[in-house]
Amino acid sequence: MTIARLTNSIYGTVLAIALIAAYSAEEDLDALLIAVALLVTLCVFWLAHTQAELLAVRYAVGHPLTPEERREALHHGRPMLEAGFPPVLGLLLGAVGLVNDGAAVNIALAIGVAELAAWGIAIGSRERLGALRTIGVTAANVTLGMSVVGLKLLIH
Repeated sequence: MTIARLTNSIYGTVLAIALIAAYSAEEDLDALLIAVALLVTLCVFWLAHTQAELLAVRYAVGHPLTPEERREALHHGRPMLEAGFPPVLGLLLGAVGLVNDGAAVNIALAIGVAELAAWGIAIGSRERLGALRTIGVTAANVTLGMSVVGLKLLIH
Protein backbone atom coordinates (compact mmCIF):
# COMPACT_ATOMS: atom_id res chain seq x y z
CA MET A 1 0.00 0.00 0.00
CA THR A 2 1.38 3.42 -0.94
CA ILE A 3 1.84 6.26 1.52
CA ALA A 4 -1.04 8.16 -0.11
CA ARG A 5 -3.39 5.18 0.29
CA LEU A 6 -2.30 4.68 3.91
CA THR A 7 -2.83 8.37 4.60
CA ASN A 8 -6.30 8.22 3.10
CA SER A 9 -7.18 5.15 5.15
CA ILE A 10 -6.09 6.70 8.44
CA TYR A 11 -7.73 10.02 7.56
CA GLY A 12 -10.93 8.17 6.65
CA THR A 13 -10.95 6.43 10.03
CA VAL A 14 -10.55 9.70 11.95
CA LEU A 15 -13.17 11.33 9.73
CA ALA A 16 -15.60 8.44 10.27
CA ILE A 17 -15.23 8.69 14.06
CA ALA A 18 -15.82 12.44 13.96
CA LEU A 19 -18.85 12.09 11.69
CA ILE A 20 -20.44 9.37 13.80
CA ALA A 21 -19.92 11.51 16.91
CA ALA A 22 -21.44 14.56 15.20
CA TYR A 23 -24.38 12.73 13.62
CA SER A 24 -25.21 10.88 16.83
CA ALA A 25 -25.74 14.25 18.55
CA GLU A 26 -28.79 14.72 16.34
CA GLU A 27 -31.65 13.20 18.30
CA ASP A 28 -33.79 12.45 15.23
CA LEU A 29 -31.11 10.31 13.51
CA ASP A 30 -31.27 6.59 14.15
CA ALA A 31 -28.41 4.14 13.53
CA LEU A 32 -29.44 3.49 9.91
CA LEU A 33 -29.62 7.19 9.07
CA ILE A 34 -26.24 7.77 10.72
CA ALA A 35 -24.76 4.92 8.64
CA VAL A 36 -26.20 6.35 5.42
CA ALA A 37 -25.09 9.89 6.29
CA LEU A 38 -21.62 8.59 7.13
CA LEU A 39 -21.24 6.77 3.82
CA VAL A 40 -22.61 9.68 1.79
CA THR A 41 -20.31 12.15 3.54
CA LEU A 42 -17.29 9.90 3.09
CA CYS A 43 -18.18 9.62 -0.62
CA VAL A 44 -18.30 13.42 -0.87
CA PHE A 45 -14.89 13.74 0.81
CA TRP A 46 -13.46 10.97 -1.40
CA LEU A 47 -14.73 12.66 -4.56
CA ALA A 48 -13.54 16.10 -3.43
CA HIS A 49 -10.12 14.68 -2.59
CA THR A 50 -9.98 12.89 -5.94
CA GLN A 51 -10.96 16.03 -7.84
CA ALA A 52 -8.25 18.01 -6.06
CA GLU A 53 -5.69 15.31 -6.86
CA LEU A 54 -6.75 15.16 -10.51
CA LEU A 55 -6.48 18.93 -10.90
CA ALA A 56 -3.11 19.06 -9.13
CA VAL A 57 -1.66 16.21 -11.20
CA ARG A 58 -3.01 17.67 -14.42
CA TYR A 59 -1.47 21.04 -13.55
CA ALA A 60 1.86 19.38 -12.64
CA VAL A 61 2.12 17.29 -15.82
CA GLY A 62 0.74 19.95 -18.14
CA HIS A 63 -1.55 17.76 -20.22
CA PRO A 64 -4.99 16.14 -19.99
CA LEU A 65 -4.94 12.93 -17.99
CA THR A 66 -5.47 9.55 -19.56
CA PRO A 67 -8.39 7.36 -18.44
CA GLU A 68 -5.86 5.16 -16.62
CA GLU A 69 -4.50 8.17 -14.70
CA ARG A 70 -8.04 9.18 -13.73
CA ARG A 71 -8.83 5.64 -12.55
CA GLU A 72 -5.61 5.60 -10.52
CA ALA A 73 -6.60 8.83 -8.76
CA LEU A 74 -10.00 7.34 -7.86
CA HIS A 75 -8.26 4.21 -6.62
CA HIS A 76 -5.75 6.21 -4.55
CA GLY A 77 -8.42 7.90 -2.46
CA ARG A 78 -10.70 4.90 -2.07
CA PRO A 79 -9.27 3.83 1.34
CA MET A 80 -10.76 7.06 2.75
CA LEU A 81 -14.19 5.70 1.86
CA GLU A 82 -13.41 2.11 2.82
CA ALA A 83 -12.29 3.14 6.31
CA GLY A 84 -15.93 3.85 7.12
CA PHE A 85 -17.12 0.33 6.32
CA PRO A 86 -16.22 -1.36 9.66
CA PRO A 87 -17.94 1.34 11.78
CA VAL A 88 -20.97 1.13 9.48
CA LEU A 89 -21.24 -2.55 10.37
CA GLY A 90 -21.51 -1.50 14.02
CA LEU A 91 -24.26 0.96 13.15
CA LEU A 92 -26.11 -1.71 11.18
CA LEU A 93 -26.41 -3.76 14.38
CA GLY A 94 -28.77 -1.03 15.57
CA ALA A 95 -30.49 -0.69 12.20
CA VAL A 96 -31.52 -4.37 12.24
CA GLY A 97 -32.54 -4.25 15.89
CA LEU A 98 -29.81 -6.40 17.45
CA VAL A 99 -28.88 -3.52 19.77
CA ASN A 100 -30.42 -0.13 20.48
CA ASP A 101 -29.25 2.89 18.50
CA GLY A 102 -27.11 4.26 21.33
CA ALA A 103 -25.27 0.97 21.67
CA ALA A 104 -24.80 0.80 17.90
CA VAL A 105 -23.21 4.25 17.91
CA ASN A 106 -20.91 3.24 20.77
CA ILE A 107 -19.95 0.04 18.95
CA ALA A 108 -19.23 1.99 15.75
CA LEU A 109 -17.08 4.48 17.66
CA ALA A 110 -15.24 1.63 19.40
CA ILE A 111 -14.57 0.00 16.04
CA GLY A 112 -13.12 3.26 14.72
CA VAL A 113 -10.90 3.68 17.78
CA ALA A 114 -9.84 0.02 17.45
CA GLU A 115 -8.82 0.74 13.84
CA LEU A 116 -6.59 3.57 15.09
CA ALA A 117 -5.13 1.22 17.71
CA ALA A 118 -4.42 -1.32 14.98
CA TRP A 119 -2.52 1.35 13.03
CA GLY A 120 -0.43 2.10 16.10
CA ILE A 121 0.38 -1.59 16.58
CA ALA A 122 1.19 -1.95 12.87
CA ILE A 123 3.57 1.02 13.03
CA GLY A 124 5.27 -0.35 16.13
CA SER A 125 5.67 -3.75 14.53
CA ARG A 126 6.94 -2.40 11.20
CA GLU A 127 9.46 -0.12 12.89
CA ARG A 128 10.41 -2.82 15.43
CA LEU A 129 9.85 -0.35 18.24
CA GLY A 130 9.52 -2.89 21.00
CA ALA A 131 6.57 -3.28 23.31
CA LEU A 132 6.85 -0.05 25.30
CA ARG A 133 7.29 2.28 22.33
CA THR A 134 4.58 0.43 20.38
CA ILE A 135 2.23 0.99 23.31
CA GLY A 136 3.15 4.69 23.19
CA VAL A 137 2.42 5.02 19.46
CA THR A 138 -0.81 3.08 19.88
CA ALA A 139 -1.84 5.19 22.87
CA ALA A 140 -1.26 8.37 20.85
CA ASN A 141 -3.50 7.09 18.05
CA VAL A 142 -6.17 5.92 20.46
CA THR A 143 -6.03 9.25 22.29
CA LEU A 144 -6.87 11.02 19.05
CA GLY A 145 -9.89 8.79 18.53
CA MET A 146 -10.98 9.03 22.14
CA SER A 147 -10.73 12.83 22.07
CA VAL A 148 -13.30 12.81 19.27
CA VAL A 149 -15.49 10.46 21.31
CA GLY A 150 -15.01 12.75 24.33
CA LEU A 151 -16.20 15.71 22.30
CA LYS A 152 -19.25 13.64 21.34
CA LEU A 153 -20.02 13.08 25.00
CA LEU A 154 -19.71 16.81 25.72
CA ILE A 155 -22.10 17.63 22.89
CA HIS A 156 -24.62 14.94 23.75
